[in-house]
Amino acid sequence: GFDQCLLYFWDGDKRAFVLSASSTISLRRNPAPDSYGEGEGAASIVKKRKRTLELYRPYKKDAQSGLWAVGGKRGFTPFEFTDAGLSGFRSAVVHPLKAANVLYGVIYLKSAALSRLSAQRRQVLNIIALQMIETVKYAELAKNHRMTHADLNEARARLLNSEKLISLGDMAATLAHEIRNPLLGISGYAARLKKHLSGDSEAIPFVESMIREARRVERLMDGMVGFLKDSIVRLRREDINDIVEEAVGVFEDEAGAHGIEVVKDLQEGGLPVMADRDQ
Repeated sequence: GFDQCLLYFWDGDKRAFVLSASSTISLRRNPAPDSYGEGEGAASIVKKRKRTLELYRPYKKDAQSGLWAVGGKRGFTPFEFTDAGLSGFRSAVVHPLKAANVLYGVIYLKSAALSRLSAQRRQVLNIIALQMIETVKYAELAKNHRMTHADLNEARARLLNSEKLISLGDMAATLAHEIRNPLLGISGYAARLKKHLSGDSEAIPFVESMIREARRVERLMDGMVGFLKDSIVRLRREDINDIVEEAVGVFEDEAGAHGIEVVKDLQEGGLPVMADRDQ
């Protein structure tokens, strides 16, 4: 006996009832609003009262007005309000979709003629509403399950990555220890070799380069281990210009070998900072 059946769900973020589904028999009726904001239409009255609202227009002349008769246990009482979606209709039932005092939405039933729900139809409507609520609750559970599953997969991926980093850190520490011993030997022998050379020897720059490069590799190994392992930060007053020069110097020779020019724009007079130089 109704021309339209509309399903509105409450959107807490938008603070509005949003049209989610509809079934229309009479296409000549006014189109249903896409949403009802807070305090708008019969949906807001149902939200406030938390019970079914049965509306009737006893006279055809009132079909475009806001004057209604509201059904209740003691018959019908006059009631006036505005609902753009009910314009042109003479009967309407707005039924809440609620469970445990949580309002999920409302069902709108509209008729161009005077139509009333029998006691049996009211029971059917209650059952349909309960089925809808269970469907919505199931959808929410399914959504939460998918989100939880995605979070668990992400946490598992992070855990696997952490395990790889731990293994890499252990390997780097072992590798650094194995490399450091030969490096100490190379730099030590180079230093002893330098002592045996005369001050004008052409070999001195090469020996000094050996010592410098051996120490550079040692710092690289220490830096790699420090990056992968938790280490105490020791802040000291440093010149960021010197740190940049040292960091760039590690790759400058290789860059030059590939025809890459490194351009440095450093502040004149130094730039003091509190930093851990090695880290």
